[in-house]
Amino acid sequence: MIDLFSVASTKNETKMALFIVRHLEKLNIPFNIDDFGNIYIVKGVSDTYPMFTAHLDTVHTYNNGFNCIEKDGILYAEDNSGFPVGVGGDNKNGLYICLKLLEVIPTIKIAFFSGEEVGGIGSRSFNKTWLEDCRFIGGVDRKGINDFVTKYRGITVSQEFLQDIDPLLIKYSRTQSDGLFTDALSFSSLNISCFNMSCGYYNPHTNNEYVKISEIEETLEFCKEIAETCTKKYIHAKQAPVTHTPTYYQREFNDWEDDFYPNYYGKSYFNNPKKNKQLNLFPKIEEDDKIDDIAESEWERQIREEAEEWKRWFPND
Repeated sequence: MIDLFSVASTKNETKMALFIVRHLEKLNIPFNIDDFGNIYIVKGVSDTYPMFTAHLDTVHTYNNGFNCIEKDGILYAEDNSGFPVGVGGDNKNGLYICLKLLEVIPTIKIAFFSGEEVGGIGSRSFNKTWLEDCRFIGGVDRKGINDFVTKYRGITVSQEFLQDIDPLLIKYSRTQSDGLFTDALSFSSLNISCFNMSCGYYNPHTNNEYVKISEIEETLEFCKEIAETCTKKYIHAKQAPVTHTPTYYQREFNDWEDDFYPNYYGKSYFNNPKKNKQLNLFPKIEEDDKIDDIAESEWERQIREEAEEWKRWFPND
């Protein structure tokens, strides 16, 4: 694990892509790379496959070195001067889990996508016919440990899938939730059940990012059981998204995304001078939008708790 996390992965994902393909060669697992830098793998022969995905890039830049450190079951990173820098758990956690799944699941499809942090360039350009025999598409790209994302611009999984996975959600204390863009959810219009899950990274997109090793391993076990338990092809005709009036919201948005993802790309939330002006993100809420208000309050609570937890782990920072 430490070898993967020691790769200084940035928006330039070449180093990580090289690490991945060299690891696949050591495992003697065939792979393909398309013109967009996506690495995709079919292991075994089957009529249908469980499919999981993670992305190669991170938002971070490292101008003064990168040193991954393990302490009491936590992975974090510092530069050569000892200042904190993001360890890249978003999405090294997912990469590690997908690589381990390739080792233990006999028939599986895995895709490592390029450019997720700059708009999902890789997944949006991917050959969709490769996904036609997938039972589901599972993303391993969510902070924390409890979320299981089944809604992105509408419900993204079938009722049959929810019935089959419900015992695992209970076993692993996962709760269905709404989510923002990630590669797996970009395929939700293909009538395949798509979801994303928490995988044990915290404070993503900040210099104080860290990951919990135990939660990575727990998520790996969760994914293994999904692959072994959910053996049908879970067809799902995605519902039309609920539309909102953008003028209700006092935020900036990326031009590539219209699901109200804050335009803080490459910046630290904690150091963002606009953050105090962003606390009241929903000055006008209509009845149908109350769920968004609740979700945003929950997001703010998580930000506060993650900052407090960081102080507990590293009281001298």
